[in-house]
Amino acid sequence: PLHTDLSEVLSAIHHVGDSIRTVLQSLDGQATKNTDRLSEEFASRALQAAQRNEQDRERQDRLAAVVAESSAGCLEKVEGLAERLDRLLASSSAAFEEARQLQVENSRSLSSLQEAMSQMAVRLG
Repeated sequence: PLHTDLSEVLSAIHHVGDSIRTVLQSLDGQATKNTDRLSEEFASRALQAAQRNEQDRERQDRLAAVVAESSAGCLEKVEGLAERLDRLLASSSAAFEEARQLQVENSRSLSSLQEAMSQMAVRLG
């Protein structure tokens, strides 16, 4: 009877051990599946992030090209306006000098006219 009881206890212990091994194997399988799933998800997210980064770089490159082209166009316009302004200033300076010379000539003519009128008044008077 004691031998039978020990046999049953040992059998029960082996059964519990087998059940624990089965549970551990199941948990190990679940852990492996979870690890694999998380690895795939991480890889997928990393790939998506890399693709977004590449798209951002491409957009930035396109934007930089547009800005450079626009800047070049603006620079050409500014240079053209600067040339026109230089010509206008030169023309204005020439016109101002001509007006000053005409004023000097006009002052001389007016002085001459006043002198002539004074002489006429003296003769008539």
